[in-house]
Amino acid sequence: MTTICWDGNTLAADTLMSIGGDFTRTVKNYRLAIKDEKCAYWDGALIGFAGPALPKNEILHWFEELAMDPKQFTSAQLEDKTSMSVLIITTDKKVWFMETNPWPIEYKATQFAIGSGAPYARMAMKLGKSSLEAIQLVEEFDLYTRGPVNCLSFTEQHPTIGADNAAN
Repeated sequence: MTTICWDGNTLAADTLMSIGGDFTRTVKNYRLAIKDEKCAYWDGALIGFAGPALPKNEILHWFEELAMDPKQFTSAQLEDKTSMSVLIITTDKKVWFMETNPWPIEYKATQFAIGSGAPYARMAMKLGKSSLEAIQLVEEFDLYTRGPVNCLSFTEQHPTIGADNAAN
């Protein structure tokens, strides 16, 4: 329950997170080791996570400690009910997507989105909005997407945007 999108230049993620039926905000930190961050830099790539925390933490371990060995893919990720979406953008701006298996799929497009607000975000970007603007629009339609919005790119670290939306 989130929205994370890539517009060809910037990876953006809302900061609303649900835990046990309650809502909180993620912290802003660009290190992947932070367990409640939705998007981060990792090994020269931009990466975004949408879904429950258990498989995310196991996937972080798989990325960092197990060298992405398919034989050691996470047990939680293989269970359909707990799987999460992972969006990986490489420095050559290729878009990779993975869910329930250890083989990322290259998505042949310059724009992509994951999470509960993904359909809205993809439409907004198709109509010319940036990833930041897309998430700001998604907030109007998706209960589980709220700012502020964190943005990352390969050229600069963007500030958290939209703090004035935090109360919405």
